[in-house]
This record gives sequence, C-alpha cells and structure tokens, in this order.
Amino acid sequence: MKRQRLHSLAERWFRLLLRLYPPDFRETMGEDLVQAYAVRARRALDRGAFACVGVCSAALADSLKNGLGERLRPAASWRRGGNWGRDLERARRRLARAPLFAIATTATLTIGLGIFAVVYTAVDRILIEPLPYPNPDDLFMVWERAADRASPVITGPPIAALQTAGGAIEDAAGLQMSTVTLPASPTTDAISAFARRSVAAFGPTKAVPGRPGSWC
Repeated sequence: MKRQRLHSLAERWFRLLLRLYPPDFRETMGEDLVQAYAVRARRALDRGAFACVGVCSAALADSLKNGLGERLRPAASWRRGGNWGRDLERARRRLARAPLFAIATTATLTIGLGIFAVVYTAVDRILIEPLPYPNPDDLFMVWERAADRASPVITGPPIAALQTAGGAIEDAAGLQMSTVTLPASPTTDAISAFARRSVAAFGPTKAVPGRPGSWC
C-alpha cells in the first residue's frame, strides 16, 4: 500500500512539473513524458523510497532546464515554425467546451468590428479622403450684396466676367440659394429646406426677399 501511495504521489509531481513546459508541448508530448518518469519511479521504488525521491529531483531539474528551453527556443522544427492546423483544432475544441463563451466572444467581435468600420468610414470621408477638386487651398468665395435688400437680384454677367477674366482666376461658378423639398418616406414626412446649388452661369433670377445673393 505504501509503495502504491508513493508511486501515485510521484506521478502527481511529474504532472505538476509539466506546467513548466509550453501548452502545445504539454498537449503533444506531456502524457508520454509523465509515463516515462512514472516508469523510472516504479523501478526506483524497488531500491527504496530515497531512490524514488532522487528520480523526482532529477525530473525537477530536467523540467526547469528543458521547460525554459522549450519556451525560448523549441527543439522540434514543427514547433518553431508553428502548426496552424493543430492550433485551429485546439481552439475549436476549447470553444466547443464553452459554447456560451464562444457566442459572447463572436458577438463582441462582430459589434466591435462593425463600430470600428463605421467610425473609420466617417473619419476617412471627413478627414482623410481628399476633396473632390484639386488644390482646395486655392478655392475662394466672393460675395456680392444687392443694393436693394428688399428685392435682391442674382445676375449672371458678373459670373461670366470672372470666367473670362484670366490671370489668377482660373474658373468661376455661381451659387444659387433655392428651396428644395425632400420627399416623404414610409416613416418620415416631406421636409422643405434651403439648399445651395452650383451653376456655371444663369440669367436674372429673383431671390428670396431679405436674403442677399451670392456667387463665387
């Protein structure tokens, strides 16, 4: 009975020493390593308890040396280069043991990636993506205010004059304020709003009373 108890304690000690080795080493070679030490311990018990203690001490020294070595520089080439198939199978087994954790992790990653995509798209469109015209620093807006504020009139001749002025002015276009109606949808009503449209040149148009005309 005492012999069996000592052998069981020795085997538990060998399994504890496996923690010094990397996880993939333990899964691949851990059981064989424990069995090899267990056989040595069983043979040592024939010579007495002190011989078994010597085997346990030798196992500790080997695990400290080889465990650290396997973590820093694996001896086997397949462990140095990695084995994606084995890693994926191990991950699949662990996720299968905890389905709720797998579902929560998948949902968290999905929501996080979706939010990141939305934020990245907004930042890219507003801050990173270049403007739809070259040399935006050379774009200027010039305002013309009508003398009669009660009935301001936007006319095309000043725009045409700027388009043919040459020199520092490469091109010109007019901006006209107008009222647009956004159509209704199944969930919203129609909305009326002011909008500014760009035109190359346009004839006399009566603008909204009290609102100055503008062109650039």
